[in-house]
Amino acid sequence: MGNIRLSGNTNAFIWMLLLHFSALKRSHGLSVVLIQAPGKVEVMVGQPVVLECSTKGVISDIDTFYCHAVSWLKVHPSTGRMETVTFKNDNQKGETCEVTITNATKKDSGVYYCLVKPDQFPLYGNGSSVIVTDNDTISVELVSSSDSEGGTTLFICMATGVVSSEIRIFWIVDSEGHVGFTESVWSEKEITQSRFRLSDSAWQAGAQCTCVVETRGENISKTIQCGSMCLSSCSYLVYGISGSVLFAVIMAVISAVILCQSRQISSKSRRADNRRPNSSLSPAQLHGMQRGNRGTHNLRSSEKEVQYASLNQIRLGQASRARLQ
Repeated sequence: MGNIRLSGNTNAFIWMLLLHFSALKRSHGLSVVLIQAPGKVEVMVGQPVVLECSTKGVISDIDTFYCHAVSWLKVHPSTGRMETVTFKNDNQKGETCEVTITNATKKDSGVYYCLVKPDQFPLYGNGSSVIVTDNDTISVELVSSSDSEGGTTLFICMATGVVSSEIRIFWIVDSEGHVGFTESVWSEKEITQSRFRLSDSAWQAGAQCTCVVETRGENISKTIQCGSMCLSSCSYLVYGISGSVLFAVIMAVISAVILCQSRQISSKSRRADNRRPNSSLSPAQLHGMQRGNRGTHNLRSSEKEVQYASLNQIRLGQASRARLQ
């Protein structure tokens, strides 16, 4: 790379800025930043934590800084939210201000910064990382969401028994590393969870999705794969549809049979009604119909008797002529 050349005007401007900041620094009597100790500390639940903030090397218009002039800020390890912390047991040792967390809990985990405001320009310490753990067994659970959004499947990896500041969660899909969205959730205890989305096509094709939790020098992994689970789901879907169609066909056949039988019964009922005497006729009309039927029968009998008599006469005439001959 070539050397960067600055013009005379640019050099003059930079030197003016340096002189300005140097004068500002001397005018406010601030020479170095605050020094904190320890840089990182890990304790068990219930143990005390001692934090130190040293004002050594800080020169001001006043000769001494007191602990009551020192403020403390805490940054949450997972959310990054900053909040003010008040300590009632501060102790000053010369130019060092010392505070103690007497009974540490997991919620005390975070990064602590001491702050001094000698004037309008505050000074911050370099920070102390506090990690509070217990003897809980680290547990990792991996689940997949049945709801699809935008053609993807959601996976959630949850880790308990460890604070979020001392773990790292990443994903491996078919030997390729991925980073999800990690956050900390508080209920009765802290839960660190990571969310990751995978396309439905890759998931249903049998992709192997692994969640890896890295903490305390070890890796804990959980793996989930569509495979037989997807096949069984598809089978259940096919069986369900087939069963529904078969049930609909059976119900249609039963309905047709019932309708046909009802029509046959109605037809037989109408025939029986036609054969049965009309109950709407009066007794006199029915008696007349019966007499008419008897008259017709007598008339037919008389006609038959006349026919028989005529035949007898013809036969007698033929016999007489035969005798005369």
